[in-house]
Amino acid sequence: MVKKEKYQAAFIIPRGSKKILEEDGWDFMGGDPLPEDIEEFLVSELGVRATEDYLDMRDYAGEGIKASVFFGERKKIENVYFQVLGYTAMEMLERMFKASKIEKYAELFIPRRGAAR
Repeated sequence: MVKKEKYQAAFIIPRGSKKILEEDGWDFMGGDPLPEDIEEFLVSELGVRATEDYLDMRDYAGEGIKASVFFGERKKIENVYFQVLGYTAMEMLERMFKASKIEKYAELFIPRRGAAR
């Protein structure tokens, strides 16, 4: 039997977005699209690498963390969804986010905690 690891979800969303929990997951409304340098942050700061590329989404994976970048109209970044395994990886994500310039126009939303960082 394969043991499934539990993960914690987190999102990078445009600052000021309205957060709505729908039947099929979180939806975020409002705010300007995120700048393209979000992907640079993922690679340089979190040490993830691209694994899959789709029309409206790009997946990344690294040590204890997976990220999916979701694109909207004209390939603009709408949000980034994380699956974080373990406390250490979540702590690293929070620390890197707070130290980055991304915090000026985006927020780190961790649903279990109910608050944006």
